Amino acid sequence: TSSSSSSSAPTPKPKPLDSSKKEVVRQAVVHVKKNVTNEQIRQTALQTLQIYVTNILKNSDDEKFRTIKLTNKAFQSRVACADGATKVLESIGFVLTGNGEEEHFFMARDQVDPLLLQQTAQYINDALTNPYFGI
Repeated sequence: TSSSSSSSAPTPKPKPLDSSKKEVVRQAVVHVKKNVTNEQIRQTALQTLQIYVTNILKNSDDEKFRTIKLTNKAFQSRVACADGATKVLESIGFVLTGNGEEEHFFMARDQVDPLLLQQTAQYINDALTNPYFGI
C-alpha cells in the first residue's frame, strides 16, 4: 500500500521564497526604520545594507562579498551603530563567526538565496523611499 508520496527524494528544483524568512527580513528592516531615530544614521545603515545585498547578488561566488569584518571601520560607523541593522544581516543568512580581531559576519555560498536577497533589496529600498513602509 505505497502512496505516491513515497520516501524517494524528488528532483530538486528552485525553492520558492519561504514566506516566514521573508517576513523575518521585513521585520528586521522595519525595526531599523522605526528604531533608529537619527535619520542620517538610519539612511546610511540602510544604504550600506543595500550595497551588501546588491554585491552578493552580483558576485555570489566571491567570498569577499559574503564576509564582513566586525573590526572594519566602515561597518562600525555605518551599520553596527544602527539598532537592529545586524539583525538584517542575520535574517538573510549571515552568521557571526570567529572571535576577537577575527570576528566577522559570513554567508556561506550555499546560504545565498537570490530570491530572498532580491526581496531584501526591495524592502530596504521601500524603507529608504516610502515614508509609510512598516507603518
